[in-house]
Amino acid sequence: MPLRLGHRGAPLKAKENTLEAFALALEAGLDGFELDVQFTEDGVLVVHHDFTLEGVPVRALKREDLPPYVPTLEEVLKAFPEAWI
Repeated sequence: MPLRLGHRGAPLKAKENTLEAFALALEAGLDGFELDVQFTEDGVLVVHHDFTLEGVPVRALKREDLPPYVPTLEEVLKAFPEAWI
C-alpha cells in the first residue's frame, strides 16, 4: 500500500504547517505529512514554509518573536509520534 502524506498537513482545511493542519491530515486518514523547517536566530527549529515571515527572515527572529501558530519541530514530533513525517 502506498504511503499517503499531506502536503504541509491539510492546507485546504487549516493554515499550512500548523499543528491544526497536521492533525486534520491524520484525521482524514493520511499516514503523515510533509513539512518545512527553518532555524531561528536563537537556534530553534521551527516549522514554517517560507524563509521569511512578513518580510523578515525567520533566521533573524527569535522563537518568542514568532506567532503562536508557528510550531517548533519538537512540538510537532511530540504531538504526532505515530505520523510519518
